[in-house]
Amino acid sequence: MLLAISSARPVRAQAGDTEADAPDADVPEAETPEADAPEADAGLAIEVEELRERLAQQEAELGALREALFPDAEEQPDEDAAGDETGEEGARRRVLSTRQPIGRFPDDSIVRSGDFERSIKVPGTDLSFRIGGLVRLELGFDPDNLGPAAVVSNVAIPLDGSEADGDQQIDFSARDSRINFDFRHSTDYTNFRAFIEADFFGAGTEFLSGYGFRLRHAVAQLGPLVVGQWWSAFVDTRTFPENSALGGPLAAPTARQPSVRLTDLVGAEDRWRLLLSIENPVADLTDEGERARSEERIPDVLTAVAMSYPLVRLRVALLGRVLESRDDRSLAGGVNLTGRVQLPFLSDHGDNLAFQAQIGTGIGRYYVGLAGTGSDGVIAANGQVDPMRTLGGYVALQHWWTERLRSTATVSYQRFDPVDASVFVPLRHAGYYAINLFWTPTEGATFGLDAIYATRRTSQGELGAGVRIHSSARFDF
Repeated sequence: MLLAISSARPVRAQAGDTEADAPDADVPEAETPEADAPEADAGLAIEVEELRERLAQQEAELGALREALFPDAEEQPDEDAAGDETGEEGARRRVLSTRQPIGRFPDDSIVRSGDFERSIKVPGTDLSFRIGGLVRLELGFDPDNLGPAAVVSNVAIPLDGSEADGDQQIDFSARDSRINFDFRHSTDYTNFRAFIEADFFGAGTEFLSGYGFRLRHAVAQLGPLVVGQWWSAFVDTRTFPENSALGGPLAAPTARQPSVRLTDLVGAEDRWRLLLSIENPVADLTDEGERARSEERIPDVLTAVAMSYPLVRLRVALLGRVLESRDDRSLAGGVNLTGRVQLPFLSDHGDNLAFQAQIGTGIGRYYVGLAGTGSDGVIAANGQVDPMRTLGGYVALQHWWTERLRSTATVSYQRFDPVDASVFVPLRHAGYYAINLFWTPTEGATFGLDAIYATRRTSQGELGAGVRIHSSARFDF
């Protein structure tokens, strides 16, 4: 009895013991019957066995899940594995042995590098994906009111003596900011690509600085076949002069429209490439002074041939189309000769001379700056469709002062002649003259400043002219 009482006295934890190290003061040693030890050991053994069975079941479920998620993963033997493989430590080693280093397909569940620049893999596929675009702010100062900040339009130039002539304005715009998504995948027999891009030139109001999200490009490519909305085959973007004002000279066709085309048909030694395209046939006509839309039964047909040499690139695009009214139809078409010549004797940074020249009938719609002016042709009083004759072009010389500083000087002229001289044409002659300075302080950031002088003359001899100082800040991502 005395032994039992003394054994039941609580044991005080020594200084420095943690709570987990201190003995349990509520359970006296003498009250633990020694006779019950075999039964306790038997119960513990049963509990351990149940835990092992449960662990084995969980291992099987984990293995099935791992095989479903990563069917290509191979077990890698653990050279340090030893001891009881049925215990908890053995299970841990078996799980770790199937892991693969991060960044090795297919267990790189975070990011894998794609097959083209700045792209990543879509998880679980071989499809490469990239997000891109730009943020662009434009500022236009017009002593003579040349229209909205984002675009210089010859058609919008106020005529001398009109109410708007001489109105000064300063206008900001960020509508040309864009975002795009680019998907690509290479198969055993060809390449696949899908590209979609939008900007903010949709409907909106400048008073609220809110503009609609607008489709710019949307194309899918499978080998040489390209379908969707893209630059028209009549357009050569490689010869666009660099400028801060969108559109640039009017004499550069800039139409984007739905089409079906075969592209990159390669000639001898990759020196020339052929493109065939059928495109949206919408036409912009004038009927008794009002805009009219043609009947659209036959798509526009285009072909282009590009020829590349060490210092010269030339391209010829041919367009054939049908302009239709309810009572008549007329064949129309044109040719666009474009090129770029490198001038290494001027500097080592890429000086060049770019040019375009067009001639044709009924091709006004391919100049975005003429949208809505009825520039394709005229529906006469007898219902006959008379295509508008067009002639024009530009020359642009670019000089690099340093690796990050360059200037471009552009001279452009465009002429439109209706078959019937009595028909009023808001833009009979158009002139565009510009010089600029561009600076790229770091990759992805470009600042530009343009001085622009633009003119227009109507078919009745009325003249309009104006000056714009145009600047832009562009950040690509």
